[in-house]
Amino acid sequence: MSIISTARDRGKKTQKPNSLVPATRIFSSTAPTPEPLSPAPAMSSSTAPAPAAAMAVDDAEDDQLASMSTEDDIRASRLLDNEIRVLKDELQRTNLELESFKEKIKENQDKIKLNKQLPYLVGNFVEILEMNPEDEAKEDGANIDLDSQRKGKCVVLKTSTRQDPKAENPNEMVTAGVLSSLQNFLRKCLIASLSYGPMPKHIAFIMDGNRRYAKFRSMQEGAGHRMGFSTLIASLMYCYEMGVKYITVYAFSIDNFKRDPSEVESLMQLMEEKINELLENQSVINKIKCKINFWGNLDLLYEPVRLAAEKLMASTAGNTGLVFSICMPYNSTSEIVNAVSEVCAERMEMFQSEHIGDCNGHAANNGVRSEISVAELDRHMYSAGCPDPDIVIRTSGETRLSNFLLWQTTFSHLQNPDPLWPEFSFRHLVWAILQYQRVYPALEHNRKLAKKQL
Repeated sequence: MSIISTARDRGKKTQKPNSLVPATRIFSSTAPTPEPLSPAPAMSSSTAPAPAAAMAVDDAEDDQLASMSTEDDIRASRLLDNEIRVLKDELQRTNLELESFKEKIKENQDKIKLNKQLPYLVGNFVEILEMNPEDEAKEDGANIDLDSQRKGKCVVLKTSTRQDPKAENPNEMVTAGVLSSLQNFLRKCLIASLSYGPMPKHIAFIMDGNRRYAKFRSMQEGAGHRMGFSTLIASLMYCYEMGVKYITVYAFSIDNFKRDPSEVESLMQLMEEKINELLENQSVINKIKCKINFWGNLDLLYEPVRLAAEKLMASTAGNTGLVFSICMPYNSTSEIVNAVSEVCAERMEMFQSEHIGDCNGHAANNGVRSEISVAELDRHMYSAGCPDPDIVIRTSGETRLSNFLLWQTTFSHLQNPDPLWPEFSFRHLVWAILQYQRVYPALEHNRKLAKKQL
């Protein structure tokens, strides 16, 4: 029996006779009775009603589901179980990753909180001498202690002023010690990494921005230069740790004598004070075998400053380690003029000692050469015996040399970091060396070409 015939038979069983009740006129009692309507013809099998067709489709689906085997049901159930298991595993993995991200966010927040307590990541603390931990030292801002009698390790460069060391929290002191050790370790790691590239032998600094630093912070006159001296000592030790052999700084220009007399007087007093400190405490200088030179016309200095500078040069003349040259009072024009004058004086002395030519002047130029070679000028420069600077660093973002080492900086790499000199730190020095290493091949190529042309 087919599905269609079954549906037709089912429709016949449920079908009722189609009869109508005769209607009468309500308002007329004499109205004729209408004839009864004839019954409707039976519906054929091809014109089955719509509900019957829908029921037939449902019955067909039920028959199809009933025909499915039990194995197919089991197979479909297993597939669904596997998919559910995979989704559960994926959800669990996502939850684990979310927990991991939460832990990383927490760690980063802790690091950010820690970094806010530090002015820089590395380089603001430096170990440069030995001292007894039991000794008490007074710290004034960024003062440097150079006492030769103290033994043991000491952090001598501070970024803040202690008012009362006894009143400090012991936990804070322990934290500061841990952070200091961490900074020293990171600094040594950075220096070791830098050493794989070409390292500069000579770095020159134009210490610009001391006055602006004090002005921006409403500090007293001369306070910016004192802070700058602390930065100088720290930079000197950083360069020593990196293996830089020569350090030159532009401390005082001849043009600076044109400034206000009170400012010049203050600078001269500061120079005398710091030079005398180095004379009284030479343990660090002798430890690193530092040789100190003063380049410039020392006759222009105040008498006490000049005598102290000459004494310091004499006391370190025998050292063979780091060469630290201080340009004061100096400018490059004066240096070149002085070199030419010395060459001329040397020629005249040679003429007088050897009696070259005759007294009547018959020999051309009396036997004295009129030309001056580059090698002769190099020999009479203040920087004689010192290689040309590889890097010239001028702080405060200025891009001019200000008449500093014009003869020696033809192939030097000029760096102009934005911070003022008292703000200059280890990270700025590292960045300058990285930039130098990047352009080193081009600098060497230009130097070789210049040597071939001479």
